[in-house]
Amino acid sequence: MLHTRSVRRVGEGESGQCDEVVSRDEVLVQLMTLTSALHHLCHHHYHQSSLLPSLHQQALDVMERVCGFRVYRTPSPLGGLGVVAAVSGDGSVAAVKRGQLVGLYPGTLYLPHQPIFFQSINNSFIFRCADGILIDGNDKRISKFLYKSCCGRDRIGMMPSADDTWLTDHPINPLNVGQYVNNQSSAVGGKLGGEEAVTQPVVLQPTTRDFLA
Repeated sequence: MLHTRSVRRVGEGESGQCDEVVSRDEVLVQLMTLTSALHHLCHHHYHQSSLLPSLHQQALDVMERVCGFRVYRTPSPLGGLGVVAAVSGDGSVAAVKRGQLVGLYPGTLYLPHQPIFFQSINNSFIFRCADGILIDGNDKRISKFLYKSCCGRDRIGMMPSADDTWLTDHPINPLNVGQYVNNQSSAVGGKLGGEEAVTQPVVLQPTTRDFLA
């Protein structure tokens, strides 16, 4: 209900632009560094569902080696699920430096003129971007069906058009859990900030696209 909703608060970035914590070039560098490492681990194997639990654990190890921490979904003190950044050694919360990429918001994209009424019913995972584009990050029900349908429609032969393992409990790209990051509320402050980074598909290598949702 409206009285319990959370409001996203965005401050001024270092460059003076609103909603920018770190330069978008730096975001892409961090993203491509991790996905390149994941590609060497998972290439041509992540489409086999029986291997997902093992590959997910290996992907977390790769992330900790590259980034210094791992992220995963876990029960939240606010209710439901949340995201934690931890170190595998003792499971303690990791110290993440400012500007570090810790999650991506996966989902089906809807342009402002495209219908999303039925998908939006009882769906708290729809994120509205500054340009009006909507991202449906729900991994269940009709949202899950539509995302998998789009992936199947756009794939070329055996080459996937996007990562669909985020719809499972074992995402091959550990970053694809951003939809579970808890928003800041009046009672609890936010520990992570959201930023919209826009790029052109031609900028991303095919090995990177396989891990993006």
